[in-house]
Amino acid sequence: MFFSLNNIIRFVVSGNLTESSDRFKDSTNQAKYLTRKMAAITDIDIMAVVTCYHNNQYIHVCFHHQVNKKQHSLTNPLDFLIGDSHFLGTSGQNLDDIDLQSTIDNRVQILEDCLKWSAIAPTRPNTLSCYPYVKNDPLYN
Repeated sequence: MFFSLNNIIRFVVSGNLTESSDRFKDSTNQAKYLTRKMAAITDIDIMAVVTCYHNNQYIHVCFHHQVNKKQHSLTNPLDFLIGDSHFLGTSGQNLDDIDLQSTIDNRVQILEDCLKWSAIAPTRPNTLSCYPYVKNDPLYN
């Protein structure tokens, strides 16, 4: 199968890929390299992550180290449409917390269980910090 970068219409960065870490130095460098390459052909959407100071809400443009017109700050979790396809994603804190609080040891099983439970973050607000919604909670239907 032939893969062309020209077919990419949206590139979402999540999961602390923009953070520096000695533990993941090679992966982080590869992610930064890929992000720079992608910025040449499409806009870059950056999801808020666990290390953000504002509980995963929209990241103001002044917090980006290398701001350009192609970078867009988004919330975590992120819910968006491309054509007729609906996407819902997180930076992984919900999976990390379920992994710590349960006996489930398979990340794919955790994802399947979240779908079965109709809850993207079942451990919040007890053990997973979250933004307090008063009337409607977007994480539960």
